[in-house]
Amino acid sequence: MKIFVLNNYPDNPSTKRLVSTGEKRGHQVEVVPYNDLYLHLSDSPNGHDKIYQKGTKLDVKSCDAVIPRMGNNLAYGLYVLEHFVGNMKIPSTSSPKGLATAANKFLTSQKLSQNKVRIPKTIFAYKPESVDFLIDKVGGLPCIAKTVLGSQGVGVMILETKLAANTCLETIYKNDIEINLQQFLEANGKDIRVIVIDNEVVVAMERTSNKGDFRANLSKGGAGKKIDLTDKEKEMAVKAAQAVGLGDFAGVDLIRSGENTYCIEVNGNPGDGIIDITGVNYYENLYKMLEKRQKEGNKAEITAQLATPILSSFKEHYPYGTTIISRLKHSWQKIEVQPYVKIAANSKASWLYKDIHSENFYWYDDTNFNAENNGLVLLKT
Repeated sequence: MKIFVLNNYPDNPSTKRLVSTGEKRGHQVEVVPYNDLYLHLSDSPNGHDKIYQKGTKLDVKSCDAVIPRMGNNLAYGLYVLEHFVGNMKIPSTSSPKGLATAANKFLTSQKLSQNKVRIPKTIFAYKPESVDFLIDKVGGLPCIAKTVLGSQGVGVMILETKLAANTCLETIYKNDIEINLQQFLEANGKDIRVIVIDNEVVVAMERTSNKGDFRANLSKGGAGKKIDLTDKEKEMAVKAAQAVGLGDFAGVDLIRSGENTYCIEVNGNPGDGIIDITGVNYYENLYKMLEKRQKEGNKAEITAQLATPILSSFKEHYPYGTTIISRLKHSWQKIEVQPYVKIAANSKASWLYKDIHSENFYWYDDTNFNAENNGLVLLKT
């Protein structure tokens, strides 16, 4: 596969590791700085949109998938990703909408709450009249203040006294900075980073904050170790990633506090420090997911191509409805095809077989189906 990595720093060690992992799996991986891209929209309704890289047309047709690794200038990066995914129809490991949701801490909390994922008490307001009211609604002091936008622990503060809270929040609101307040969860300075890929937990790491800091982010000097999650925590992590639209790839942050586990954040661009600490290179899982999706897409396309002439031959006689199932490479692919056709029932069989190498059709009972025969398109009655 040819894969574009959308990242502005080709020489970053994390980017280099992502590229080398893909190359070792036999892929052609190219880092494309998204800040250098120009997005062109055609006046044709048939879709002739393009992408240019510093004035030179980018060969998007040769690209099989993109992996967005966007940190700085995310707003423009999301326009670029939408162009790849929506306009150019290139698969991506992350959706633009999912990344936009994850980048907004309060919107993330809203999505988590909507999907019944346990989160800390949270409140968000625009220039509130009473700071005391907000603090009370999240359980009092100490509480956590988070700027709506921010990552790697930046923009996260702990408010421990009334004087500090009033002074800090007054300054923030006067400067039109969007911030939400969140319940402080006692967890001995620890949290959990979970990597979710293809709607499954790949690896989990417990992080411990540096002495003198309540934030456990590795980028803030925290330490980490590989841990096992409970089944409920695995389910929570996957559900949280799916809630923001990033079930294919996300870093989910959990906190164990008291008898409960809470989800505190979903990250659309998780770092790879967890790889060094746990020894699990989750980039491998990213490529495996893309490889699997490509195989599934190819099989579905082949199935549709084989099924079309067969449908046409029955269209005039049986203009009703059925489902087409294809046996390809020992795996089932189910597709919906228009127009639907209905094959007349046979009292001695429930399947009609079409030999793709001839014009012959055969009725067989299910029990007589030869599972080793891959050269068949099946029409189920």
